[in-house]
Amino acid sequence: MTVELTFDSYGVPGNPAVVLIHPFPFRAQFWSACAPVIAASGYFVIAPNLRGCATSPSDTAPPSMELLSADVWRLLDSLQVNNPTILGVSLGGYVTLAMLRARPDGVSAIGIIDSKVTADSPAAVRNRQRIAFEIQNDLTTSEYAQQMLPTLLSPFSRQNRQDVEGQVAQWISASKPETIAWLQEAMALRLDSTTELAKFAGPTLLIRGAEDVVSRPEDFSTMVELAQQPTFVEVPDCGHLPPVEDSTATAQVIIQWLVKSAFDHAS
Repeated sequence: MTVELTFDSYGVPGNPAVVLIHPFPFRAQFWSACAPVIAASGYFVIAPNLRGCATSPSDTAPPSMELLSADVWRLLDSLQVNNPTILGVSLGGYVTLAMLRARPDGVSAIGIIDSKVTADSPAAVRNRQRIAFEIQNDLTTSEYAQQMLPTLLSPFSRQNRQDVEGQVAQWISASKPETIAWLQEAMALRLDSTTELAKFAGPTLLIRGAEDVVSRPEDFSTMVELAQQPTFVEVPDCGHLPPVEDSTATAQVIIQWLVKSAFDHAS
């Protein structure tokens, strides 16, 4: 089934395109604080709602990261966007790497934020399958949100950014159980992308929340070693979601990298 994605956009079409892909189990509004700041620096920013998220329809297609990748490429083709810079958080990072796998010559630069390049371990696969089962049976999305908060947000954010904690909980609670299950299965089945990252000659931004308990320092050490043009930045006092925990700092890191990458390319 072909799915036409909904999306949010910021800035002027025709400016250098930056695609921001949201994490699990959120939607394009995840980027609502960062995206306008990036666009104001001279970029056309596109934030898609992945299949099954927001008003984008879900279907019964087998879970697949390649399917999510194809959806976003189809959207960009319809917008006549060529050679974009693509950045993704967590699940969005997996989609970014799948998009790179599909069209390695069609991407200018990539950003991987609190994600990893490797496939899931067997234990991680079993945990995703457990969550997929529970969310479709006896676990409500509100209960799931409360389970997720300590994993997603840093202790600093939970103590000092209660508005962020409330917003994240609300977004998760608004997710559809079938979408949560489908995306968990897709992440469990994703391919290892170490080869794709190693072959990519373009700039690679690697951002980690300094207090993230999901994406570990060694995950980023691996990606720094693999990437041909890596830039690694840790955002202090953040966990797994720097674009909402500290949107100002995260947007500035992205903008500085975009400007430097464009300058280096022009040179």
